[in-house]
Amino acid sequence: MKIPSIRTAYRRLYGRRLLIPLAALLVSTLAPAGAVQAATVSLAWDRVNDARVALYELRYGTNQNTYQTGGSLVSKAATADATQTVTTANLDPGTYFFAVRACDSNKALCSAFSEPVSKTISTGSSDTTAPTVTAFTVPATASTLTVPITTFTATDNVGVTGYLVNESPTKPAATASGWTTTKPASYTFASAGSKTLYAWAKDAAGNVSASRSAGVTITMAAAGCTGDTLWSAATTPAVASASDTSAIEVGVKFSAASSGYVCGVRFYKGSRNTGTHVGRLWSSTGTKLAEATFTNETASGWQQVNFATPVAIQANTIYVVSYHAPNGGYALDEGYFSSRGVTNGPLTAPRSSAVGGNGVYRHGSGFPNSAYNDSNAWVEPVFTTASTPPPPTDTTAPTVTAFTVPATASTLTVPITTFTATDNVGVTGYLVNESPTKPAATASGWTTTKPASYTFASAGSKTLYAWAKDAAGNVSASRSAGVTITMAAAGCTGDTLWSAATTPAVASASDTSAIEVGVKFSAASSGYVCGVRFYKGSRNTGTHVGRLWSSTGTKLAEATFTNETASGWQQVNFATPVAIQANTIYVVSYHAPNGGYALDEGYFSSRGVTNGPLTAPRSSAVGGNGVYRYGSGFPNSAYNDSNAWVEPVFTTAPPASTSLAKSMTTATPLVTTAEPDGVEDTASSPPLPLSSLPMEVGEIQLDNAWLWVSFQGEYTDPIVIAGPLSDSDPDPVVVRVRDIGPTGFWARVQKWDHLLDGTHAQGTLGYLVMERGRHQLPSGTWVEAGRLESDMTSAFTSISFERRFAEAPVVLTTVTSENAGDAIAARVRRITRWRFEVGLMEQEGSAQERLAERVDYIAWEPATGVLDGVAFEVARAEQVTDSGLTLFYQYPLAAPPMLLANMQTANENEAAHLRWRNKDLMAVDVWIQKEHGAAYADEAVGYVLFGVADQ
Repeated sequence: MKIPSIRTAYRRLYGRRLLIPLAALLVSTLAPAGAVQAATVSLAWDRVNDARVALYELRYGTNQNTYQTGGSLVSKAATADATQTVTTANLDPGTYFFAVRACDSNKALCSAFSEPVSKTISTGSSDTTAPTVTAFTVPATASTLTVPITTFTATDNVGVTGYLVNESPTKPAATASGWTTTKPASYTFASAGSKTLYAWAKDAAGNVSASRSAGVTITMAAAGCTGDTLWSAATTPAVASASDTSAIEVGVKFSAASSGYVCGVRFYKGSRNTGTHVGRLWSSTGTKLAEATFTNETASGWQQVNFATPVAIQANTIYVVSYHAPNGGYALDEGYFSSRGVTNGPLTAPRSSAVGGNGVYRHGSGFPNSAYNDSNAWVEPVFTTASTPPPPTDTTAPTVTAFTVPATASTLTVPITTFTATDNVGVTGYLVNESPTKPAATASGWTTTKPASYTFASAGSKTLYAWAKDAAGNVSASRSAGVTITMAAAGCTGDTLWSAATTPAVASASDTSAIEVGVKFSAASSGYVCGVRFYKGSRNTGTHVGRLWSSTGTKLAEATFTNETASGWQQVNFATPVAIQANTIYVVSYHAPNGGYALDEGYFSSRGVTNGPLTAPRSSAVGGNGVYRYGSGFPNSAYNDSNAWVEPVFTTAPPASTSLAKSMTTATPLVTTAEPDGVEDTASSPPLPLSSLPMEVGEIQLDNAWLWVSFQGEYTDPIVIAGPLSDSDPDPVVVRVRDIGPTGFWARVQKWDHLLDGTHAQGTLGYLVMERGRHQLPSGTWVEAGRLESDMTSAFTSISFERRFAEAPVVLTTVTSENAGDAIAARVRRITRWRFEVGLMEQEGSAQERLAERVDYIAWEPATGVLDGVAFEVARAEQVTDSGLTLFYQYPLAAPPMLLANMQTANENEAAHLRWRNKDLMAVDVWIQKEHGAAYADEAVGYVLFGVADQ
């Protein structure tokens, strides 16, 4: 409280006849001193402006008549401050009176006491009852980060003194920041998504309520997405709705003169353009930057969709904007970008020649990186330079809600049975790997669609981890699933050293030590060891492991015996049969952990044993036979030429699961049918499936009659590469493929048109079929299988890969349609990590103008390795001419491989094709055949080999 200064009442002080004016009490303030009702009182008064004043005396008490003489005393030294203050503490309940006077240093001179002030300290118990939040609501959905609070009520036994709303379920302290004395009207979030708010109340005693919560889902649209476009709303296409009814992604390459934001996509809609349309923004290399689904479309005319988050783009940088038309019917102006681009304000869609083709498309859905006739499909970005459109950064990571794989598998490729994920804005990437460490959003292996399977490098107990990411680069926590892979070499039968009826003299020795026992053997011809057999006696217990070794101790294969009988011959099959060389010593053995092995001493002293192609030599011929090692490992000791009755299972042809040779047999004609354009042979070729990739390879015998080639599996969108043809007939030819379907394709060889008879003798042709898309081998090597359309005869068009390769790949192409009847060859050149150029070549003298043809391609990073027991080699050879070049394989093979090859350069702009001859275990001769058989300059050649490794 404020007490006026009393300046008229003085007490005369004698001595030096000096007067000190009366001190005036100005303010007293009551404050509680904790949970109990004892209190402190703060008092303040005006400074007495007299040099003699050295201190002040404050007197207080509960008796109004005696407090100035008998009450409590507080002395305070005078200061130069205009207001003097003092605090009394721990006052019990009651009414107190306070007065102050000014004195000199020894209290010889003092003023009169000021007019008193009083304070009452109330009695009562401590308040320990917290408030109650009785109601708290917010809207269920919102489109902005600031969400209104529609209801917030709270009660307290004394009174509510503070309100707080936050995103934490942990009770806040009464002294925490954020409390307000009035109820907040709204709350502002940092990002969009599914959110929960918590409401709290407190009272004067510091008691904090329990919370009430309310949820809201914030979905932010690029509100007011207006700005520059390539065409005005009044501009319309020449063809509003094309007759094509195939699902397609159509788009346009564009750039902006200044940095800014793309907040939406527009396209012109014709009457046949039905179904759900999805707009997308891409980088020039195929990274998807944004996606949104069109809603509330009109029957025709310009349509627009806004991105949830506008995307920042850089000035003078090429981007691609597109939309998906599930039923075709898109707008189309052919030749639009041939000789011109279009500029409107800051936006430019360049002419085709400036950007390697404009007016881009992709059959199906995905990054549109093919161009056809410089056609405009009338799709455009909505661009703004304003800095306000982008909402705050999305920091909420996706959630992997489910991930399952089978508990067991018999192949290295395991199907993913369930993979679901959610995100507040949208999931943009999926990854499955074998590491529990969270991957970076920029790590290799992310895909825009959920993977259907995962391929392991080896069998055993495995754990997979599933991850999801969003456009902002947030990566989810993982979900894991386990699988146990047990691979068997199905159909492992063949020659052995002893018949099943042969038994040892001693079925189970008395030795109980852990031991590895084996036999040295050779085969009269090259072939495969697919398993191990041993004779088991009653004391031979425990888990047995069979092994195959080279003569110097290199372990070539190993497998654990299962489902054994109590005694007799036991067999285990290797996961991958092992190729062995003729007349070469190997060792086959097994581990007996508790001894008890079969034993005939002296067996190999004066004899060996031969059964069919297999021989176990007598001891003197191989430095001791009947070998052993105590413990486990390569058995290289011999004792008394003893036979422990262990043997290999040998075959000269590998089982079907790993046989490449089987896939190279001639296709057998099944049905012959006549068609208007000639005779077509229907044949079934047994191809080789490779489970590590969605692909298979094979070889067929092919002539000028159409031949149906059946796939072993069924494909959704197969890409087919065929050729080159062997040189069994010297006439120049090209390989033609058409009508590729889920289960096979038609193929034939076609002579160049100047060779009028059209007939051609059978030659050998390799082919590969792979599911369209981008695939990664277990070793990390990438392969891309794609398709394009081209009518660029005697000219080339640039094709961008879906993603950049680590190094320039080998590119193989095949023309896979027959829209025109004359012979044609596809040629590639200028292959880089990002793109390649492709063109069609007709024979000399042709008009070099034709209908567009479909071209399939495979781009495979250079590599060597083994896929499912099949060796492969992807490489490039330089300076191949019409005289030929011998390609030596990087590793020797057990059988002649299947060859795929294409020229990788176009140093001569002539119609030509590759041919091959003299293919054996070490090398193959390849040469360039011009349509007229003339000399040809050197070209680089890329090739892919598949064969059985010579181990």
